[in-house]
Amino acid sequence: MAWQDRDYHQGTSDHDFFSRVKGNSVNFWLIMICIAVFFIDGFSARMMGRPYWAGGILTQWGNFNATDAIRYGQVWRFLTFQFLHAGLLHIIFNLVILFFLGRFVESYLGSKRYLAFYLICGAGGALLYLLLLGAGMLAGHPNIPFFLNDGAGTPLVGASAGIFGVLVGVATVAPDKRIHLLFPPIAIPIRVLAWVLIGIAFFMVMVDGENSGGEAAHLGGALFGFILMKKAHWLDWADRLSPSAIQRGVNDGRFKRKKEKEAATEAEVDRILDKVRTQGLQSLTRREKKTLNEATKRQKQAS
Repeated sequence: MAWQDRDYHQGTSDHDFFSRVKGNSVNFWLIMICIAVFFIDGFSARMMGRPYWAGGILTQWGNFNATDAIRYGQVWRFLTFQFLHAGLLHIIFNLVILFFLGRFVESYLGSKRYLAFYLICGAGGALLYLLLLGAGMLAGHPNIPFFLNDGAGTPLVGASAGIFGVLVGVATVAPDKRIHLLFPPIAIPIRVLAWVLIGIAFFMVMVDGENSGGEAAHLGGALFGFILMKKAHWLDWADRLSPSAIQRGVNDGRFKRKKEKEAATEAEVDRILDKVRTQGLQSLTRREKKTLNEATKRQKQAS
C-alpha cells in the first residue's frame, strides 16, 4: 500500500480553511510569516540603532530563553522563537529546506496536522534545550557531556528545530527519497542527510561546541518529529480544529461561566434570605442589601 493510500493520509481540500488561504498551503504561509517577521524585526532593529542581525523588538519579546519563558511565565516564547532568525543566511538556509521538505510532510499528514506537527517539533526543540540547560545549571556548569553551560538569559531563535522535525519526518516515512545537495552537488537518500545532521548536532552538544544550544534544539525537534510521525494518530485532534469549532469552544466557555456566576448569585441570595428570616432585615450589611435589591430587579425584569 502506498503512503498516499493510507487512512491517515489527509490531502488538502479547497474548503479547508487551514490548508488553503487564497490557494496557498500552510507550508507557504509558514515561510511567508518567517519572511515578514524577519523584515519587520530588522526594521525595528535599525530604528533602535542596532544591526538587523542583532534583532529588534520582535526578537526581544519572541526569542526563547529560560529566564523569561520559565521564571516569568512567558510561555508564548515556545512558539514565537520559531519565526525569528539571526541573519540573512540563517533564514535563507532554513526556509529553502522548509520549502522543499515541508510540502511533503503537509501532503502526508494533511494541513492541520502538519501545522500542529511543525509547531510541536519546534517547541520540543526548546524543551530539550531547556532540560539540558537546566541540568548544566543544577550541576554548577561542570564540563559534563550534554550539559549546556549557556546562561539562563541566552536567546534561542530560528525555525530549525521544527525543520529538523520535518527532515526526520520525511526520513521516517520515505527514507529512500533522494535529495539533491547544492554542495557537494550530489543526490543522497534523505535518511543519510538526516543521520549526518543529527550526528553533527549530537557531537556539538556533547562537546559544548559553537551554538550547542541551537544544536540541542535541533535534536529535540528531530526527536519529536520521529515520535509524531510514528504516532501520526496523536495529531488527529488538529483535524477537528476550525474557526467555527474554536468559536463554539469560546461560546461554550462563556455560557459555562455565565451559568456558574448565576448559580453563585442564586446561592448568595438564598443565604441572604435565610439571614433575613432568622435575624431580620436590619441584620443585613450594605453589600447584602445591594445584592438582594439587584436580584429583585432582575426578577421583575424577567417577569
